[in-house]
Amino acid sequence: MTNTARDVMRGLATMAALMVACVLALALAAPSRALADDDVLVVRQAFTTQGVVPPEVSGTFDYELTRLSDEAPLPASATGGVYHFSLTGDDVSLSLPLVVDGTTGDKLSFAHAGVYEYRITCATTPSDDHMTVDTTPYVIRVSIENDDSAAHGLKVGFIEIFTPEGTLVKKAADVLYKHSYKGSAATIAFVDPPVRKRILGGVPASDAVFRFALTADDPSFPMPAGSSGGAKTVQITGEGEVELGTMTFTNPGTYAYTLRELDDGVKGYTYDTTEWRIEIVVTSEGSRLVLASHVYKDGTEVTADACTFENAYEGKQAPLPQRIARRLLPKTGDSLWGLLQVCGALVVAGGIGLGMGIARKVRERKARV
Repeated sequence: MTNTARDVMRGLATMAALMVACVLALALAAPSRALADDDVLVVRQAFTTQGVVPPEVSGTFDYELTRLSDEAPLPASATGGVYHFSLTGDDVSLSLPLVVDGTTGDKLSFAHAGVYEYRITCATTPSDDHMTVDTTPYVIRVSIENDDSAAHGLKVGFIEIFTPEGTLVKKAADVLYKHSYKGSAATIAFVDPPVRKRILGGVPASDAVFRFALTADDPSFPMPAGSSGGAKTVQITGEGEVELGTMTFTNPGTYAYTLRELDDGVKGYTYDTTEWRIEIVVTSEGSRLVLASHVYKDGTEVTADACTFENAYEGKQAPLPQRIARRLLPKTGDSLWGLLQVCGALVVAGGIGLGMGIARKVRERKARV
């Protein structure tokens, strides 16, 4: 064989060795169906609630893991080829380890290689029309493979979980059941403290307009009528009060709001930077809601019949007669103003009566003459 031929043969042999090495590397790098996390079967439960949930609704749901293969192992407490277990509440789960070491208990203990099938479903019947129960019957396939290098000669090959339609669940070994309860739409109303404005210092010639903003910590919280995006703005002209409105709650929870004065920069006024916080705690007692409210002024809880803001006026003063009138006379709408109106009406009526009486006396006197 010539040197050229030998060189060609050596080149081919080298290429073949490289190809074999690449194939072996790809085989070793290929993902195995024997995933490290697949040696545990996990059944998860989600239980969401809305509205008022009666105390007898515990959120406990019963499940059945049934063997479909004759030799499929079940936990030691199973009876008649069915393993029963329960889950209570939201975001809870049960884990069943898959073992090949011969141990028993709340686990699936395999003794031979093969493919084993199970069906799992929720066996709870809805207690009333307000409850929705997920009863999806999933099919579970577990592959146990021979492995001479393993301590017991067996290993978990893979776990596959299928929907009733035959679709493979994306996250193997993890089944999620979603239940819900939609309670009655019980409601409770809260009438917030009114906003009160006071002017300190000088007396302006005309009243300014002051604005106040109520903002919810979460835009989804209940708000009074006229709100938008979890906020409502009200205004007061001069001194006085204004109601923010009524908030209606339908679900238990904690709801918090902030009330501040908006600084519109009206000339002559120093604005109040007080921050009022209103916290509403709604709880359920049986079929009704209970409400407790807390009011905080700059972080300190207080008892207040109104959220008061005080602005100091240091601008141009009104004429003296106007200042006296604005300080002494009540504002329209005050109870004192109404009393003064009644008194004024009585005085007028009395004056008219007195005038009529005098006129009558004068006529009688002229008649006698």
